[in-house]
Amino acid sequence: MKLGLTIFLTDQTIDPVELAVEAEQRGYSSLWLPEHTHIPAIRSTPYPGGGELPIEYIRSFDPTVALAMCAQATTSLVLGTGVALAAQHEPVAYAKTWASLDHLSRGRTRFGVGYGWNVEEMETHGVEFGTRRAQVREHVLAMQALWHHDEAAFAGEFVNFEPSWSWPKPVQQPHIPLWIAGGGEQLTLNVAARYAKYTNFANSLDEFNHKSDILRGHCNDVGRDFEAITRSTNFNVVCAATEAEVQETLVSVRAHYAPFIGAAKADTLVENYVKNGGMVGTPEQLIEELRAWEHHGMTYAIIYFPQVATNTSGLELFAREVIPALA
Repeated sequence: MKLGLTIFLTDQTIDPVELAVEAEQRGYSSLWLPEHTHIPAIRSTPYPGGGELPIEYIRSFDPTVALAMCAQATTSLVLGTGVALAAQHEPVAYAKTWASLDHLSRGRTRFGVGYGWNVEEMETHGVEFGTRRAQVREHVLAMQALWHHDEAAFAGEFVNFEPSWSWPKPVQQPHIPLWIAGGGEQLTLNVAARYAKYTNFANSLDEFNHKSDILRGHCNDVGRDFEAITRSTNFNVVCAATEAEVQETLVSVRAHYAPFIGAAKADTLVENYVKNGGMVGTPEQLIEELRAWEHHGMTYAIIYFPQVATNTSGLELFAREVIPALA
């Protein structure tokens, strides 16, 4: 099993380069950064995780800039977006950004793509919520054409450009591996069956098995080898040496958020964090849980440690005891 890290890096957290170097030295295979260009102050779209929107959503770095810094300081760490909001970017310029990042990192990038959920954020970029999936599809296909062909052209509903040259090309050909996040059964998993090298879905094993069956069906429909697609899942992990220390860590996470959003909302945030993709326990307990997922075909776990922004003890313990057991 491969084990990567994801985190909302901000101007108030650990430095991106420091985290990347630490992750590579301790055996993590990858680092994944999310994206939100901005958060409109007046917003009616509910936060998908439930409760108040966490403060880091309004302070996150541009992921491609942060990943470029990480690429310069590391040699083997895979660098990806978890996820990029491709509909919100002009695709010709965005293709250049990603091709440059892949070239300069010597082929270590993964293009993790999502459709987005924040209606008001999309509207700022001129993206309609109802057509965002179609727009993402066209943007990605146009970018792939520029990455692969010496002379590329594209004609679609949202993207149009005449025959054009664009270098450098990504090291990885025919294009940067595509990581599609989301478990929508009729659309997202259908698109994943056609285009994705990696998928990312599910908060529970039952859900993972169900979504995997749906993905397998779409693969059969389009003539794609189901086993050629790596199925990954994100986990919110609290790792500590004892169960008492696990509870202490949860208390510290609450204390971290309370000054920003209040004690009651911090309690709700942590409760939702544990409920939605939560994996909380000692190294032995986490190994047992992850092996159960692996038995069902999940071979790439993306780990989020809530305390890693300010405290790397859980990351270090997980690296010492969990990663070797699952290698």
